[in-house]
Amino acid sequence: MWQTANLTGPRILLTLAAACAGAAAWGAWPSRERYLLTPQLSLVRRNWTLGKWLSGSNITTSLSNMLFTALVASLLGTASVGAIRAVQNLVAPTQVISTTFTSLLVPMASREYARAGQHAMIKLVTRAAMLTLAASASYFVIIGLLSRPIVSLLYSDQYARYSSLVWYLAGFYLLGQISLAFAVALTALQTTRPMFVAASAGALVSVALIIPAIQLFGLDGAMMLSVVAQLVSSCAVGWYLPTASSTGNNLQDLGGRWIAE
Repeated sequence: MWQTANLTGPRILLTLAAACAGAAAWGAWPSRERYLLTPQLSLVRRNWTLGKWLSGSNITTSLSNMLFTALVASLLGTASVGAIRAVQNLVAPTQVISTTFTSLLVPMASREYARAGQHAMIKLVTRAAMLTLAASASYFVIIGLLSRPIVSLLYSDQYARYSSLVWYLAGFYLLGQISLAFAVALTALQTTRPMFVAASAGALVSVALIIPAIQLFGLDGAMMLSVVAQLVSSCAVGWYLPTASSTGNNLQDLGGRWIAE
């Protein structure tokens, strides 16, 4: 489309939607007989029990991010949002590591938990998390040290003054990878409610403090708050892990102080 000068915003979105639909169909095809042709209500209920909290967590995080972006744009101007997105492109490649980590490790951790128990599963997740964190941290250090010339080269000199934002984003992404490690372990233990609780805690901190943070410290305040909110979320999901590990699959009351089933 770009070569034929037909690349537009709506066509990009339609192309992405078509690609996602094709990927979903491709992924569902091997399981068509089990889930589509002869659906089993017990499997549907079990998937819903796990999936509803994951969906709630994703929705909560997305809404919080959209509100964060809207408030930054309204209080500091759209140029600030553009600067965040520009610098974010420097650290975003580590999302490939995070996506691969989740996609590969969830089934591996589940199999390890079924085969050798929770101690072996947590050991596996810990080793994998240390490798991904080391790789991401090394990348962030290099990008952080070279961020100013890279931003000037990719965009323009007017964005160079925002290059220091890369350190906030690096902290945010590293904490996010720690949360993913906790989430993988909890998923293997077949409890996903803590992820929703953790996402809600982080979103609450972000929404409650975003305006005073911007008023006091400007764009730096907004970025510091995003790191703090991610830290709260990571600590919350990590706090649940020992409880989930000690109770195995009998997790009916986990998080019941805050969330009703």
